[in-house]
Amino acid sequence: MKLGILLKDRGMWEEALEQFEQAVRVSPQYGEAFREKGIAENKLAQKNKQQLETRPAPGETSLRRAIELNAKDFDALASLGGILKRAKRFDEAHDAYEKSTDVSGGHPYPLLNALKLRAFVQRRLALTPADRRALMRAEQVREVQTGQKPPYDAPWSFFDLAEIKLYEGDGEAFLKLIKAGIKYSEHDWQGETFLDSLRLLEPASAELPELQKGIDLLDSLLG
Repeated sequence: MKLGILLKDRGMWEEALEQFEQAVRVSPQYGEAFREKGIAENKLAQKNKQQLETRPAPGETSLRRAIELNAKDFDALASLGGILKRAKRFDEAHDAYEKSTDVSGGHPYPLLNALKLRAFVQRRLALTPADRRALMRAEQVREVQTGQKPPYDAPWSFFDLAEIKLYEGDGEAFLKLIKAGIKYSEHDWQGETFLDSLRLLEPASAELPELQKGIDLLDSLLG
């Protein structure tokens, strides 16, 4: 498992998957290994340009097994949400992210994904007081992380904080943090992933007047 994580962190997905497969063979009740196996299976499908809109989607079976073994694994739930989103099963993806948000106590990653998918599925954002409290907590976490030297979890900490500022109506900070996220990105796909995520908010654009400026900025920076 440790070797698989090391290989995963280096982007060696084929080799990482071999280690995770071996881990679940040795220990069939090892939920974390099933989680990592599912993530690797989906990453490889993306890398090899395989069809992602299948049932089950690549990696889905492994992640559902991980959740069966540990229903409180918010990372497995969030990863399942990502797989379902890429499979364009948006209602199911929204449900997975909502469950991950609940289990994690409002972790920024599933929280923000749940909000974007709500906007896409329901065609409105309609933030509740509970949503705004969760966003305040997420903002505090991401502000600490972006302020570290070097920043922690960049560029995602910057992109998450940018999105939170968008929800707060702070257009200036939204655009500034997008630029910072691009600055700390090592690969084009990171900015492209954030851009694709922001586009999920377009059905709720009436509630987010600064959204289009951010999309246009990312288009120009990535073009």
